[in-house]
Amino acid sequence: MNDSTIFGFLSGKGGVGKSFIASNLATEITKKGYKVAVIDCDLGFSNISTFLNRKVNFTVIDWIKQRASLNDIIDITPQCSLITVSNNFDHNSVNNETLLNALDQLLNHLKLNYDFILIDSPAGTPPIAFWILDVSNFSNLVLIDEPTSISDVYRLCKYVFNVKSDYRFNAIINQTKNETDGLNTYDKFKKLVEKFLKKEILYLGQVYQKEIIADYLKINQCLQIIEDDKEIKNQFHILSKNIIELTQNSITNVIG
Repeated sequence: MNDSTIFGFLSGKGGVGKSFIASNLATEITKKGYKVAVIDCDLGFSNISTFLNRKVNFTVIDWIKQRASLNDIIDITPQCSLITVSNNFDHNSVNNETLLNALDQLLNHLKLNYDFILIDSPAGTPPIAFWILDVSNFSNLVLIDEPTSISDVYRLCKYVFNVKSDYRFNAIINQTKNETDGLNTYDKFKKLVEKFLKKEILYLGQVYQKEIIADYLKINQCLQIIEDDKEIKNQFHILSKNIIELTQNSITNVIG
């Protein structure tokens, strides 16, 4: 690949599994021979490092405050390179303009070295979420079959489409009981967007809700799940395959 492709992972509410999906997708894409970087932008609540069993030594905030170099904040793991923006609330002492300028510089640096850059967003629509929407080639909406999840993501889509009518969203359905259940959840969301916004959201895939996921997350073994469960492994294989194929006809999502 000649250029990096940037995928944002967003939702309207917390607890839907964005970080779980982003960290395992990064691993699967790496296994397919690509260089992958993950930026954890869930300010103060970052947990991708936990999923990867890594200690965060330096963050983007440390770089901004000159406590670390740019290379210091890039943690090269066996699965991907991880950059954590803030794993405490130190970011509250940095204004948004300074933070977003730093993230622009970071992204330009990563584009020189990585095929894929995955960005995990905080829940809702803080300023950093709009930065993610703006810089991503594709924005992946992570949904679960709950009314608040669907309605919150719908409101996010409505806002973005009002700013940029041809913005590109994809849907990943998480915590599904089975394939039919996941497709039904996607169909509900798809029909809602088509009816009221006259837009189409592409379906990328789904991930089942299983006891093994909850059990392994409790012991910080997120990445072991797809090694020990064939169905989950296959679902992440499909998701990673679909993401790679999307890059063949990549278009830039710019909302500003």
